[in-house]
Amino acid sequence: MTKQDALRSGNEVSTTKAMVAGGLSGVIARFFTAPLDVLKISAQLKPRNKVVSIHGNDINTKTAANISNVGISSFQISSNNNFKGQVGKKNLSFLKYGSNGSDIVSISKEIMKRDGIKGFFKGNVPGMAMYLIYGSVQFSTYSFLNSRLKVFKNDKAAPKYYKSLNSLINGALAGISACIVTYPLDILKTRFVAMPSQNRESILKEIMQIYKYEHGIKGFYKGCSASIGTFGLSTSLIFSIFETLSIFIEKNPEFSFMTPFVSAITGVSAKTLTFPLDTIRRRIQIMQAKNLEKFTSESDIYKAYNMKKTFFSIGKQIIKTEGIFALYQGLTVGLIKSAPTTAISLSVYQYIVNL
Repeated sequence: MTKQDALRSGNEVSTTKAMVAGGLSGVIARFFTAPLDVLKISAQLKPRNKVVSIHGNDINTKTAANISNVGISSFQISSNNNFKGQVGKKNLSFLKYGSNGSDIVSISKEIMKRDGIKGFFKGNVPGMAMYLIYGSVQFSTYSFLNSRLKVFKNDKAAPKYYKSLNSLINGALAGISACIVTYPLDILKTRFVAMPSQNRESILKEIMQIYKYEHGIKGFYKGCSASIGTFGLSTSLIFSIFETLSIFIEKNPEFSFMTPFVSAITGVSAKTLTFPLDTIRRRIQIMQAKNLEKFTSESDIYKAYNMKKTFFSIGKQIIKTEGIFALYQGLTVGLIKSAPTTAISLSVYQYIVNL
């Protein structure tokens, strides 16, 4: 029996079956990619320092004012060039872009030295729960909408790839739904990844602290509105790119050699386009935390970002303070993670649905 494309617009899959298949696909994908997820998030949370060449008597009032404008006052840096003073004094020095251990090799060494092998599985409990619930909600919602919501139809006025457009819309709605349901777990996962082992709290204690000190339930949804856009865009890209490539290969058999690579191409494309937005939301998830110092040694930089009120103003401040490449830290490992995550997730889902 020929296996059906369970993601194709109009194909009906039981909502319960989609929920189970989606949940299992998420857990299996998380199991194989957890260390890569830790590296990616750690890189995204590591500030790159503004290039400011100040040594000894070179500092003056104008330079001090410029430093203040980018949100840097005093902060600790673990490197040979340590912070040696405050703005307005003469013994100030800063690191250049990327010299503060923000590359993946340095971060890997730091995690290994500080936490050992278990450090690469930090946040695994909320991470596993998140992937289980996210996969269940995402695929069951997509399955439900896929058989019922058809904005574009196959008629003369419809675009050629009407099924891909339907997949894009349904995928976006599925991603938004899954994001809202699992966002508190995403907050917890990010914070446990950022937190060194010696500062680690129990999950219950961290939940209580967020509720008590960060405005109750609102504390579990910091940056959620911006994340909805990010998740919606990412998910719609995943489903629409996957379906577009699948349909293209069906219509053009000479490109059938690309079939094994469709899932990987889908994951890489979606991740590259949305990565800067993902970095900004990761920063938002920890910058209002109680006792911020237990999450990052660059707490002063995060406090400066916390003065900004909107998602895009925070992004603009990151670029101004750290440079545009700060938004792409961890992209390489993110792409390495994205390909197997998407491939495993989609393949496991299709396999279980077709059992």
